[in-house]
Amino acid sequence: AQETAALLARTEGILVDPVYSGKGFSGLVGDIQSGRLNKSDRAVFLHTGGLPAIFSYASSYHDIGHGE
Repeated sequence: AQETAALLARTEGILVDPVYSGKGFSGLVGDIQSGRLNKSDRAVFLHTGGLPAIFSYASSYHDIGHGE
């Protein structure tokens, strides 16, 4: 989930906590990668907040934007 949250932040500029929203988004990405969802499917990921908690995970985002 941390890697997926970092990918989302790096590519889309959307910050999610790596525990709750990050795990949910990781599940969506997993469904796409496994073929459970394909290009003709429509999916919505509803991120309902949690940004106040993002400061607890600041170290998880330290290297975003610095390459792999």
